[in-house]
Order: sequence, then C-alpha cells, then structure tokens
Amino acid sequence: MRQMTRRSVRKIIGILLVVMTLCGNMIMVRASDEQPFNLLDYCETHEIRTQTEFNEILATYCNISEEELDPDLGWDFFKIDVDREIESVIVMKMDRLIASGEVTTSNSASKEYFNQSGNKIFTIRVEGTFMYTIGWCTCITSDGSFTRGFLSFWNSTPSITSGNTSATKSYARISGTATYLNQSKDYTLTLTCNNTGTFGCY
Repeated sequence: MRQMTRRSVRKIIGILLVVMTLCGNMIMVRASDEQPFNLLDYCETHEIRTQTEFNEILATYCNISEEELDPDLGWDFFKIDVDREIESVIVMKMDRLIASGEVTTSNSASKEYFNQSGNKIFTIRVEGTFMYTIGWCTCITSDGSFTRGFLSFWNSTPSITSGNTSATKSYARISGTATYLNQSKDYTLTLTCNNTGTFGCY
C-alpha cells in the first residue's frame, strides 16, 4: 500500500512538472508575440485632436513622465502627421488663426518631432510680425529656434528667412537639417499671413 502511494505521488509530481513546463512555454510564446508600442502606427490609425489626448497616449503607452509633457494651451491650430521617410510623428501647432483687427500683428507656430517610442527628439519654432492692409501684407520681423528634446542629442543650426509669395501674402520660415551621429532629418516650417490677417502654417 505504501509502495503504491509513492508511485502515485511520483506520477502526480510528474504531471505537475509537465503542466508547469507547458504553461511556462505558453507564457514565453505569448510574450514573444507581443509587439512593442509604435507611436507612428498608432497615429496613422487614430485621430488625435488635442494636446490633452496626445499627452494621455504618451503617458499611457510610452511611459513619458508628466514633466516631459507639454501643457494644453488651447492652440487655434493643432495637427498630427506621420512622416515615414524620416520615421517621425510631427505635431504642428499655431497660436491663432485670425489677427485681432490690428494693422500690425504677431504669431508663432511650432513643429515637434517624436520617434516611434514617443520620445520628443526636437522642436522647431518660427515667429513672425506682419503688417497688413486691404491691398498688401509684409513680414516686418522673423525669428525662430531649434530645441532638443529631453535627453536628446539631435543638433542643428537653423536658417530663418522671410518674404512674400505675392503682394497680399507674406511669410516667416525656419528650415535646416537636424543631425545625430550618422542620422539626419530635414525640417521646415512656414508661417504665413495675408492681407486679411488670416494666418496659416505648413
């Protein structure tokens, strides 16, 4: 009787070992099948309308800390694009769409570049002061900046230009090439204003 009990115990232990091994293999297969979150793929398949929505995605799926997230300042223009050529998510913002009736008005626009892991690699910003009236518009002053992201080593010296595309439409522009080791990303951002005080950016 004691011998049969020992045999039964050995069988039970053997069965348990087999079950544990199978469960372990299933967990390993399941873990290997899971793909890491890709911000580019997500932004191509989801419409994101506000900075608040974008922040929630970065915090939830990319583990970006609150200190690294931009506050939602309620920009009049907010748009997210995916550029597969340079493997980046580009967030474009502009302070306002319409001037407030002044003859001389200022505005700014920015583009933020993120990699597939949700880390901001750099931001470009352009500012312009415009004078406009019924028949014409001109850019009086222009400025811009290139800012590296948190713990980013991308670098660039941007070029700032301004001019007119027609008598009734003028622009301020930042452009350049950001580099890191053997990688490079060309960038450009143009802020426009026309003779009715309507702004645009691209």
